[in-house]
Amino acid sequence: MVLKINIIKIIIFISIILLPIISYADDHLESNRKDIATISKAIGFMQNGPKGLLDMAILYDPNSNESLEQAKHIEAIVAEPIGKGKVRLLGKKLAVRYLENNKKHKVIFVTKGVVRKYKRLLEKAQNNGIITVSTDEYCLTSGGCLLSVKTTPSVEISMNTKVAKRTGVRFASAFRMMIVRK
Repeated sequence: MVLKINIIKIIIFISIILLPIISYADDHLESNRKDIATISKAIGFMQNGPKGLLDMAILYDPNSNESLEQAKHIEAIVAEPIGKGKVRLLGKKLAVRYLENNKKHKVIFVTKGVVRKYKRLLEKAQNNGIITVSTDEYCLTSGGCLLSVKTTPSVEISMNTKVAKRTGVRFASAFRMMIVRK
């Protein structure tokens, strides 16, 4: 009987410890899901932009654990199309070393940790009409991304005006009023 009580106490103790960890993982996944859905909506506001189901590359650096982990999370979210309205996104991971040969994707999600490729990424976006997006503010401010999105604690969509100009991207006026331009 004492053994059963001790086992029950251990199970309760482990449950109490694991609950916040599981809850954090679920919250993080849900936050990423909202970020991607918001990116999908933002792309839908582009003037003469792509519409429908879009293949999205999730660009990552295999030498960066942070980049690889974020790529895995985002890929899990977009394994099935995500987004409502004009644009839905379906994605697969793409290592930075394959960026030059990539002709399939019109949207590239840039993970944290791909910093040394921003210049090359912008040139590819400019030459091939590719939209670069991220949840990493540094990607935006460093000129690697057109849009940066965060939905926690509140929705904030930022646009790099220099990247928009170089890539020829324009957004509907209603959308421009909702974003932060940098």
